[in-house]
Amino acid sequence: MIRHAALLQRFTVAAALAATAGTATAGDAAKQPPIAAATAARLPENGRLIAFATSDEELVIVRLGRNGAVELLRDKSGPVRDVHWLDARTLVVMGVDPDSNAVFRRVVDGAVDLARTVTVKPGDWALKKGQAFPDVPLLTPSIGPDGGLWLEVCVQLDEEALGDACKKAAWLRADASPRKTVFKRPKGLKGFGTATSLKTLPKVAAPAGYQAKVVKLKKGHAKRGVECTGPKGKTVWSGDTFEETGAVFETDKLQWVSATPPLLVAEGMVSTPGGDWRDLRAFEACGAAPIESFAWLGDGIWAKSAGEAPWTFLLDDQPIGVVKADGWPRPAPR
Repeated sequence: MIRHAALLQRFTVAAALAATAGTATAGDAAKQPPIAAATAARLPENGRLIAFATSDEELVIVRLGRNGAVELLRDKSGPVRDVHWLDARTLVVMGVDPDSNAVFRRVVDGAVDLARTVTVKPGDWALKKGQAFPDVPLLTPSIGPDGGLWLEVCVQLDEEALGDACKKAAWLRADASPRKTVFKRPKGLKGFGTATSLKTLPKVAAPAGYQAKVVKLKKGHAKRGVECTGPKGKTVWSGDTFEETGAVFETDKLQWVSATPPLLVAEGMVSTPGGDWRDLRAFEACGAAPIESFAWLGDGIWAKSAGEAPWTFLLDDQPIGVVKADGWPRPAPR
């Protein structure tokens, strides 16, 4: 899948955090693949910064370039839930500490700027009668049109709906003074995370020997799936994982984003008992199932991972870097 961090994510507060920050060491870094001279020449001379927020609350920053993915930072000095680049040098890190405080930190040029830390406590939210700050806060960070740091929290669940459907939400700007709680989503907010629309991805002609289309399905929970035909034959993916995960992916659109290798991306609606959202699925060379974890970085650079395996970064079909991290790669803007 292609992750979109702002939609229906569920987290738990970390039980403990390491006391001090750390930098990358030789033991942390993955062995890098050899990069051919022709491939290296196509990579930016100064590389590109990429950040990860891992499942064990670790911040990892690498520089992806002609020497592979060189680790610059591995930090556990504060809570880490999600990250967002404000510009090519400045990273915002959002986390929730054991006291349910939301903490925003900034990392500039690979160094944590503790002086600009912003903390939002549960008591900072001015809630109405009948509303309550949850015991395990489902906090979602976002960025305002002026670069402001915002938080969203569900203050009232829909008890009649399946799962954790939210009936009423509240928003608060973390870096404002004084802070004000509002109950209507402010205009122009953009969530931390990657896009879930084909409009943000390149569009190329179908690779030679390949064709794909959306097909109607006759059985299962999904009504529409992906049919892809290539040199090795035809595959049909239904998007029906209801029995295993409780989720169904209804394919709406298909788009080829790369010819070398053949990469096909499907856009559609994910339906679960807890809610629905739009998402993407990527297929390599008409694979029978989507790439488990896929990220598009632009300029022909993409990444994939499966299970607990490290992320592998590629330029077209040539590996250019490996990173030991299970979070989603967030590239700094070019």
